[in-house]
Amino acid sequence: MINKINKNSKRVKRHVKIRHNLAGTTACPRLCVYRSLNHIYAQIIDDTKGVTLVACNTTQKDVAETLNISQSYISRLEKRIIKKLKAKVSK
Repeated sequence: MINKINKNSKRVKRHVKIRHNLAGTTACPRLCVYRSLNHIYAQIIDDTKGVTLVACNTTQKDVAETLNISQSYISRLEKRIIKKLKAKVSK
């Protein structure tokens, strides 16, 4: 019988291996980006406090004006997350 590869366990192992070397601090937070088939999700995370500082995704109405993921789509998301972070830091 053929053994089926458990893709989720392989993904978790990769995640643990990468996160062993990466950590976001207050001075330099970590950027986490997830790209699904239809959308892009981005978060800026402070691992010392264990909080998400800013989150943005392409399902938001002001970001999502086109239906396909293109370079302009990504740059719009990038500008939005930078704007939200600057507003949060200036408080």
